[in-house]
Amino acid sequence: MRPELDSFSLQNTQNLLKSVQDCYDNGNNGVAQIAKIIGKRTRPRPTEKIHVLLLGDSSSGKSSFVNYYCSKPYDSANPKDMDHILETGVRSTTQTLTFIESAPCRETLNAASSLQHCPGLHTMVNAVDDPRLERYISTELVVSTERSFPNIVFADTPGLLLSNAEQPFDVHRTLKYLAEEWSDLILCFLSFDTNSHTIDLISNLCRSSAGQRKTHFLLNRTDQVHDDFDHISLVVQTTQNLASVLDHRFNVYTTFVPQLATNHRTHNAISVVERVIDRTVREHSQRCLSQLEADIDRLTDAADAELGVHAVGERRRAAWARVRGVVLLVGVLVVALGVFLAAVHLKTLPIGALPGWAAGGVGRVLGLSRSIQIYTAAGVTGLLGLAVGVSCLAAPAVASKVRLSRLDWAVESLSEHQATTESLRRGLVSDGLGVAVDQGQ
Repeated sequence: MRPELDSFSLQNTQNLLKSVQDCYDNGNNGVAQIAKIIGKRTRPRPTEKIHVLLLGDSSSGKSSFVNYYCSKPYDSANPKDMDHILETGVRSTTQTLTFIESAPCRETLNAASSLQHCPGLHTMVNAVDDPRLERYISTELVVSTERSFPNIVFADTPGLLLSNAEQPFDVHRTLKYLAEEWSDLILCFLSFDTNSHTIDLISNLCRSSAGQRKTHFLLNRTDQVHDDFDHISLVVQTTQNLASVLDHRFNVYTTFVPQLATNHRTHNAISVVERVIDRTVREHSQRCLSQLEADIDRLTDAADAELGVHAVGERRRAAWARVRGVVLLVGVLVVALGVFLAAVHLKTLPIGALPGWAAGGVGRVLGLSRSIQIYTAAGVTGLLGLAVGVSCLAAPAVASKVRLSRLDWAVESLSEHQATTESLRRGLVSDGLGVAVDQGQ
């Protein structure tokens, strides 16, 4: 792949991931807020960065690889130019779990600040169930936009030479959680003196199907082996050692950091490892886009279903409107009759003032029953019941209109997000076709 096309593709991937995050976090118009309005829970929002777990013994080259990856590409005119983000060259005495990610300014965060910077680390601490882990977490915020680093979080783990009893916290359970739950890619650094304990531990971490798929082995610092025969023997021996404990296919890359190399004649596959990381970032971006599309479709279906229920309710309310009108008219007549009879009973309306036919009718009514209070009570009760009934019937209609307005807005916003995802998908496919054409050339 041409470098300029590779750079273009990575830039598109970074833009895609940022656009996905914007769709989720766009204030009141974001997918996360729309889900709350509709009343549906979405899956955990995809992260903008992939998680790369670095495993290996102390001094196996994990920290040197991070320094190399965050630095400018190797330049033969200035062969020693490399940033020193993490300390290297000395076997670790302080067993710390260090996270490295891109940021606008350079900063080193201690354990408390790291937990505040990344609340997801609390999940790791709770899963490991070892409170001591909280004291051995740090974060390096690095100002670098080299390669795919803006979309990566590295986890530089403690060396594996020491047994779990010699570690200040439960390293084995921590690595198991990071390998199975946290990481998108696992890079295992092996050296020519890697012992069987390290290989056994690494094999246990990548036994699952997911672990097998995302684990790659780096036979590092091969520049220190100057003889070709020794180099081949080292690769064969390492491959045999891994094959004795792994029952699946695996990749082994011979690598070294060019800026630290003592022998550039040895084959170096570190550029292949970079492409593996780039491919993982691209795959992650496609998963994020697919999840966004699925969330939008699910929320749209939920909103459409509720709008359909609302439409059925509106038709039913329209059918009952006429019935309610008749009931209201009858209620008014009953209340008026009750008030009229009460007025007659209290002699506020003289019967003699009525026409002959009306006076006779009223007299017969009064003759049938003198308990006009019953009519009054019935009229008042009817009036109160009528008022309550009308208010109960009207309240859902008002609430329904508010809900309808929110749902219409949600569907409109989701349509805009759907148009955005379609545009992103077209760009992703176009980018992929461009890469394919270039590789074909």
